[in-house]
Amino acid sequence: MADTLKLKMLSSEQVETMREKCLDLLATLGMRIDHQGALGILAEAGAHVDHETHVVKFPPELVETAVKTVPGELVVKGAEARHDLPIPHPDGLFYTSTNVQSMLHHDVDSKRFEDNSVARYAEWCQIIEALPHTDICAIQTPMDVPAESAEVHALNIQMQNTTKPLWMHAFSLEAVPYMFELMVARMGSVAALREQSVAIINPGTVSPFIMKAMDAEEIIQACRHGVPIASDGHVMTGFTSPMTVAGSAVQNCAETLAHVVLCQVVKPGHPILMTQFNCPGDMATGFSTLATPMANVQRAVGQQLTTEGFGIRVSGCPIMTDAYVSDGLATTEKALGALLGALAGIDIAYGVGRLGGASLASPVQLVIDDQLVAVVKEYVRGIQVDDEFLAIDEILSAGIGGSLVQSRHTLRHCRDYVEPGLFRFRLQQQWEADGEKDLYERAVDEYRRLKSVIKPVDLPDDVRRDMDAVVARADKALCP
Repeated sequence: MADTLKLKMLSSEQVETMREKCLDLLATLGMRIDHQGALGILAEAGAHVDHETHVVKFPPELVETAVKTVPGELVVKGAEARHDLPIPHPDGLFYTSTNVQSMLHHDVDSKRFEDNSVARYAEWCQIIEALPHTDICAIQTPMDVPAESAEVHALNIQMQNTTKPLWMHAFSLEAVPYMFELMVARMGSVAALREQSVAIINPGTVSPFIMKAMDAEEIIQACRHGVPIASDGHVMTGFTSPMTVAGSAVQNCAETLAHVVLCQVVKPGHPILMTQFNCPGDMATGFSTLATPMANVQRAVGQQLTTEGFGIRVSGCPIMTDAYVSDGLATTEKALGALLGALAGIDIAYGVGRLGGASLASPVQLVIDDQLVAVVKEYVRGIQVDDEFLAIDEILSAGIGGSLVQSRHTLRHCRDYVEPGLFRFRLQQQWEADGEKDLYERAVDEYRRLKSVIKPVDLPDDVRRDMDAVVARADKALCP
């Protein structure tokens, strides 16, 4: 295996300084945790808990103990073992996930944003099943189901239309038990879910330094059901965290460390990643940005702090854009972000298929991003230097003015660097003969081709019936 290229944003001394500041923040400021059960668990473990304010302060030794029990290796599993994702990546690369929560999809025919729906989201999941470089299917929000149980419906759609690992989280505390019940129904039993965990769950913080009851409950239930966790910090630079890269990165890591401690107190050794979702605020509008240079640099700094400072695997959102259409800006921002994230050593890169704004997605962008990440992997894959790859004998055999085009060595390696179809080199004459189509137009063609071959997962009738029954119970319990 070639050594993949890596970029260090911080010196060892800077990592250690920032690590100490994370511990100081948790010890002196702490975290407000709005979950009585979590407060009791943490108090018993040695945290300083104010039961009136719900503020928990974490002694450094408690954090250090928790960090030591986090496994350095884990496997994110789908419904079928062929989709399992061992972390770290065996080739030193990274995995990809699509985007969460999207309520609007860009329609290819109307060229407008339309409400996400059961049908649209089912198609989205089926396309993910067919794509070669998109590894995880993230939960979204169909708008034609009850809002109170939308995440339960969405998880049901995911599991009936893809067998790849799922990136999931709840939208309310009340929905959490139904989501785990639904995963149990899909796999057949709690024991089966623990063996093949189907998903990675994504609790988040409310920055600055608040853990909602919903997210604490997700962590507790994930530990009990054997589902890996990707803890998310939601700092907004300049608004809920300092207007500096270092300050915002430290705060994001400190907030997610609180999740790590709760996880490891509940179940030492449970797999958890720390996620970098830093979003700088735009001072002119008050909205968060997704793909600015500052956003990507913060995340890369946070990645290094997480992996080197705490020895914990990391996910993040580098495949992002602030563009609202699949144009040159979208491709440029996503490529730059993905490349920096990959160089900084990310394990799971999030954002495939996402456009700008809070809730926009595009199936055509999904197709583009799937092939874009394959290109990014080629940039960071590294090279091998040995007799086979130096090929000195081949150079000498060809001699001065010779050719290697008919060499067996060329035949062995000529497919090593072939670009994905949308990014494949073509002659001008061929491009003109094919209609002079740009990247988006060719991606539309590929999207339409995929639509013609995708299909739902072939589940047994009783499994599908049991899953639908969980959704019906959730509707009855959660909807007014």
